[in-house]
Parts: sequence; structure tokens; C-alpha cells
Amino acid sequence: MCIRDRNLYKIGRIAGLQQKDMETCLQNKDVATAMVARFQETTKADNISSTPTLVLNGKNIGNMSYTELAALIDEAMS
Repeated sequence: MCIRDRNLYKIGRIAGLQQKDMETCLQNKDVATAMVARFQETTKADNISSTPTLVLNGKNIGNMSYTELAALIDEAMS
């Protein structure tokens, strides 16, 4: 299994997908290629260069304390 597929399985498990469902999906190379393309498009559009990266209202949020992050989220929700 190539690195790309291992990463997709990892993302799927984190999202709560079952192994058999991921296998069915990823065996369809058109679907797998489209998923990778979408991931690449969105990471480029949102200027994601590392993980974790948080995007709040279109703005990348840097490393900060929970208190600072909570304040930004509360402000964005008001």
C-alpha cells in the first residue's frame, strides 16, 4: 500500500469510517484521485502548510493557549 493510501485510511479512521467502507471507496481509483485532488486544492486555498492548522472565518489561527483560542471563537460566534 502506498503512503497516499495509508494516509487516506488514517484520515478515514479518524473520521469514523469503517475499514470495509474505506476499502470499497479507495479501490475506485477515480474516487481516490478526486479525494486527493480536493485535499490538495483546499490545503492550497486555505494556505495550510502544517498540522494542526485551524482556520476561523477564513483566517489561519496560529499556536495559542486554549483561553486565547476560546476567546477568538466566542468573538467569531457573537
